[in-house]
Amino acid sequence: MPHIEVDEETKDIIKEMLSQMENPVEINFFTSGNCAGRETNWCVPTEELLDLLTQLAPPGKLKVNKYSFEKDAEAFKKFGVEPQRVPSVYFGDGFIKYLGAPMGEEVRAFIETVVRLSTGKTGLRQKTRTELATLAQNAPKRVYVLTVVTPSCPYCPYAALLANMFAYESRGKVVSMVVEAYENPDIADMYGVTGVPTVILRAEDAAVGDVEFVGVPQNTICWRGLKTTWASPNVRSFLAVKKIRVATGNPHKLAEISAILTPYGIAVERLEAEKVEVQDDDVVAVARKAAELLCPRYGDYAVVEDTGLYIDALGGFPGPYAEYVYRTVGLRGVLKLLEGVADRSAVFRCAVALCLGGEVRVFVGETRAV
Repeated sequence: MPHIEVDEETKDIIKEMLSQMENPVEINFFTSGNCAGRETNWCVPTEELLDLLTQLAPPGKLKVNKYSFEKDAEAFKKFGVEPQRVPSVYFGDGFIKYLGAPMGEEVRAFIETVVRLSTGKTGLRQKTRTELATLAQNAPKRVYVLTVVTPSCPYCPYAALLANMFAYESRGKVVSMVVEAYENPDIADMYGVTGVPTVILRAEDAAVGDVEFVGVPQNTICWRGLKTTWASPNVRSFLAVKKIRVATGNPHKLAEISAILTPYGIAVERLEAEKVEVQDDDVVAVARKAAELLCPRYGDYAVVEDTGLYIDALGGFPGPYAEYVYRTVGLRGVLKLLEGVADRSAVFRCAVALCLGGEVRVFVGETRAV
């Protein structure tokens, strides 16, 4: 039976994170005596984690209610928890659910979720928050966002945290379900999950949802917008395409884009062309200008992508020059510039330019961090 082991330095870090809590957060923990007969009992370390967080949080700020199926079957029924899904962790009435132990890399997003729910600061853009507020008022049905994760996935916490914040801002019209793949293999198998994070959208009245995207959340926002536009009436013929070509020398970026688009039957190849490096502070301008130079030569379905990190306190620096800054002064150099600065908010912005019908179409996605 596994147990959590946390050294004093890590405890101090967690305690500092939780010290930001302002309002109480209530968590409901569901378990059973034999942890549903699992080969590995993840119920015990999940309970130990919740006990540790309660201990390190400011007094009265984190409340954990514990329910064992043998003693509290009615609570399972009330919250709609399937006995075989233990351990399960529900925030409040279950607008955010963790099916499986939030261990490994997921601990970070779990703690951050606690803090953001307590402060009410989700980190989402105002436009997104407004749209979610409208959804909360007008949507007749809920939408479930299933984020399939594994403990060792370094990108999964970002996807899970984003879904959790959508759930909070929508006042429950979006329900976030973080699904641990190893503990819930039936769900992973149902959706053919081969890579994580995998994000699935399911309407409240639907038995099965649809895989929406796979991969890193920030860039996925761009590609999801691209997919939506491809499906619009104006470019419906594009659905017949089986391949796009990306102008990049970065094999990791190519693999990431491929992982996102493969589920939709679209192959991704490297465009054997030198990407034109445009000097501009705006990633949208960089992607657009580079694509405008490539499109006449390589035609439809050629793609250029550019990303940038914009730190508010530094006037948007380093912007599209993030890679160069990282290679030269590194993270320590950037942190040196931020010494004594309280507001370290920043925006990660991604621009994707697509050659289509003799035109360049640009799609932009961004994630704000506070």
